[in-house]
Amino acid sequence: GLDRSSPETEMLMNKLKELEHEGWQFEAADASFELMTRRLVTGLQNSFRVVFYKVTDDFPSTDGKLQSGAMIQAEVDGKSETTAALVNSYNALRMQVNSNMLSGRRDDEALDSLKHITEILMMNPDAAEYLMREYAVSQLLSDVCEILGKAVDIKAFTGDF
Repeated sequence: GLDRSSPETEMLMNKLKELEHEGWQFEAADASFELMTRRLVTGLQNSFRVVFYKVTDDFPSTDGKLQSGAMIQAEVDGKSETTAALVNSYNALRMQVNSNMLSGRRDDEALDSLKHITEILMMNPDAAEYLMREYAVSQLLSDVCEILGKAVDIKAFTGDF
């Protein structure tokens, strides 16, 4: 951890003040704050680079509301990825991480890649909404499996091994 009087803490506070003066907000951006801290304290390098992005606004749309969308092309680990490819990579990595967790293994490299891809996708409102809805559906299915497992006393569904 950081000590209140350490040079790193002073450097971090100065950078935070500078960014907030430029209009950045970190109150609801824990991951962004953590990455900024790691970059300043440990010299962590970016794991991705935004190559291209396009934001569109359509008004009026068919429902009369403003519709916005975004497409991002990023370079991740030296490979160029678009939003759709990143969603596919996200899903594959999520399955890999979940599988590893179920078998008692921890793959820090896969976890880091999953964090980085999630960070990129969350910059795209459409992709972020997709991820949030997918998470809600997976939680719902998990709850249904748990309820069914308890109802028929199948320990595999409840996680009681």
